[in-house]
Formats: sequence, structure tokens, C-alpha cells
Amino acid sequence: MPNPQRAALEQMTRDYADIGARSRIGLRITFGENKDAYTVSVIGVIRAKSILVLTAPVNRDGALVAVHNGQALTCRWFGTTTAFRFRAKIVRILFEPVPLLHIELPAIVERRTVRGVPRALANLRCLIKGASDLEALIVDISISGVRIGVRNQSSLHQGQQVVLHAKPRMLNRQFEVVVRAKVVADLGCTDPKHAQIQFFGIEFGELSDQMLLTLHAYVQECLAVETDTLGQLLMLSSTEVDDIE
Repeated sequence: MPNPQRAALEQMTRDYADIGARSRIGLRITFGENKDAYTVSVIGVIRAKSILVLTAPVNRDGALVAVHNGQALTCRWFGTTTAFRFRAKIVRILFEPVPLLHIELPAIVERRTVRGVPRALANLRCLIKGASDLEALIVDISISGVRIGVRNQSSLHQGQQVVLHAKPRMLNRQFEVVVRAKVVADLGCTDPKHAQIQFFGIEFGELSDQMLLTLHAYVQECLAVETDTLGQLLMLSSTEVDDIE
């Protein structure tokens, strides 16, 4: 008989494999005193004129939000280590072939460093060894730690010492990752689509030089995948063939 708890983790693994759907490259925008925020995609940069090309904002029903040339907006973007905020102005609106906005960057952009090392989205199975072995999914990772999803009502608890085992794949081969770590945060069941999954923050202990470089390489590879939006889109509907002329 299928294990429903294991099935929940398998379903999350399949859903979280679509890194593009989870990507953080979206720009959050608000208009004036309106507190409603919309997430749009940055699809181009015109560096010579300090202009960003954005997809037009839509509401929850999928309808376009009314905007006009010259309108001011506040933009927020969270990168791998730094958060940015700036005021911009709409300088052009296009409707064909898809609705787009051109916004002009200001002379000054505010920034705040929110973490010391880059953190990347991931979809990597791992084993957590503590009082008992526990299957888990790494959903984001840095060289200092990971966020994992496990079956709800697991034996993990904050402050627990564990050993994390994983086999990230790079350069067409698997690399062994074994690190001592500590559970530093019980984040709860934060994904409504996967209510049976509980998330935890795990902090790595001291790493050997070899393990540090392995983790660094994997984080950088995950970051590259996350920002390769074209590759992600093509990969979803692609088929392996013998030759492409």
C-alpha cells in the first residue's frame, strides 16, 4: 500500500523541479500611495538609457492594471545577497505583441545587504540523520545552510544536531556531500499546495575546504539555472535527439 506521507514528498519534488515557477527574478512594484503590489518580470535592460523593460502588471483576475505614461512607481527586487528599492517613472507603454512597460531608472538606487553569501533555489533530495533517518528535500541552499521540506510531524526540532547527506549532480557526475549541521528554525507548513510538508532551516557546521568548494560550485550552478529563463522554458517541452544541425 502506498505511503501517503512519502507520496507527499514525491509530489513536492516534482512540483519544485520547475525552478522557473519559483524564480525570484520578479520585480515587485507599487503605485503611489496604493499598497497593492504586483510582481512583474524584467525582460530587458537598455543600459545606455537606464531603462528597464517590464511585463505589464495584472491583477489577481489576470486583467491589466491601468497605468499611464509619466506615472511613478516604487520597485523592489531581492537578489541573492542584496535587496534593492528605487522610484521609477513609466516612459513608454506597448501593447503588441504583449503588454510591456519601459521604466526609467533614477540616479540613486537604495540597497541593503540581507545575507553574507548567495542563496540559490534548489530541488535536491537528501537524508537527514539524527535520532532516526529522515528523507527530505532541499529547496534552497547556500554554503552556510539549507531550507528543507520534510513530511509533517517529523522528529526534527529546533536546536537538534544532525548530519545531512546529499548527492548534487554537477559535471555529469554525482558529488558526495556529508556535513554536520544544526536545526535552527522550524518554519512550519508554509506552502498551501503542500500542506503535509513542514519546512526547517538547517545551519551547517564547520566545513572542510573540499566540502566548501563543492557546496559553492553547486550554489553557483543553481543560480545559473535560476536566471536562465529561456533554457528553463525550452527544457520543459524538449525531447532529446541524436543530432541538431
